[in-house]
Amino acid sequence: MISALINFSTVMINQYASLFFYGKLIHKKPNFNRVHLILMFIFSITQIVLNINNFKALGTVVTVVYFYYMFINIYNSSRIESQNYSIIIWVFSLIWDLFLMFIINILNLIPYYEENPTIAKSIGSISMALAQVLIATSRFCIKKLNNLYLKMRKLKISRKQIIYIVFTYLLIGLISFINMENKIVLISFSIGILLLILILKIIKMKYRIMTLEITNQLIEKNNEINNRIISEYRILKHNLENQLLGIKTVSNMKTKNLIDIVIKEYNESFYLKNDTISIPSGINGLVLEKLYDYKDEHIELLIQNKITGNILNKLGPRGYNLLCNALGISLDNALESTIKCKEKLLFIEFKETKDNITLKIINTFNNKIDIERFGSMNYTSKKKGHGLGLYSLLDKKRIELLVNIVNNKYINTIKIKKK
Repeated sequence: MISALINFSTVMINQYASLFFYGKLIHKKPNFNRVHLILMFIFSITQIVLNINNFKALGTVVTVVYFYYMFINIYNSSRIESQNYSIIIWVFSLIWDLFLMFIINILNLIPYYEENPTIAKSIGSISMALAQVLIATSRFCIKKLNNLYLKMRKLKISRKQIIYIVFTYLLIGLISFINMENKIVLISFSIGILLLILILKIIKMKYRIMTLEITNQLIEKNNEINNRIISEYRILKHNLENQLLGIKTVSNMKTKNLIDIVIKEYNESFYLKNDTISIPSGINGLVLEKLYDYKDEHIELLIQNKITGNILNKLGPRGYNLLCNALGISLDNALESTIKCKEKLLFIEFKETKDNITLKIINTFNNKIDIERFGSMNYTSKKKGHGLGLYSLLDKKRIELLVNIVNNKYINTIKIKKK
């Protein structure tokens, strides 16, 4: 009778601790009623019966489901809120359980545990409740757990994934409980901690990828708006220039000269070429930034784009970064070479096949280039340079680099495999 009463009391204490912990996590106060108290009483009895009959696995499943619905009802929470915070609290409780089994094993307290199982389990349960209360009262811990919840929510972690996590930790817990007397419990505890770190790392990594994708979508949306504004500005400039030319036909010589000066100033101030608007969305900012540095060099520029759709979706984040890196290095080399020539020609082509995105950059050049040594470390065609730019691209598995010279034109072709 005393043993049952102790077990009942510790289960009730743990329930209150978990509910208190949850309330602190969502920053709400509980709204208890008579039905909740009756359910807590029934749950405590059920847990005692399951523990007595060693139905630990079933007890864990009942606990997860029970707290999921209790959190929703007592705190008026959303299902996703209850789901994610339930798994956080449950994993913490199980890790604490593994930690206690680790301590019992390492301090050789197995004989005491076997002689006084009720007292030992009660001490363990009360220590878990105290740990939950301490974490719940720590602003730092609550902030970190809230951040974890937000990441889980934005990633839309499914119930199927949560079931996998619960099942895995349940298996680790059962193995530890069965093998509490030997060193397997130490291995299980270590696996439990490492798995937790791995899960947190995966959540963090996926959240970063998602954030980058959202950021890229916003950038592309802003880019589309900017392209629309540039197009409207071009139309306005074109119409204004034609109107000024129309006025010029009926003006005196002084006014004609003034109109010519105004038109010249407009044309010189607007550095964007007519075909720059055709650069694929997602990389046009990079290309325009490179071209802007040479806006006063009077380079004859031709751009052809045969790519449709979103480049990031076609290449994936890694391929997209590789594309930007290859394009940046190649454009730097081409522009530096072109401005040294009398005939300053630069052609950039973007096209795609079923498997690849292809960039082709053709430019005029003056220096002699040793094709045999091209792409080797420290080789450069510049008088001043380290030759590491293109060399850094050659060890990438997804990229293919081809260089040749035709009619005194330097042709750099880059193929990047789609994801």
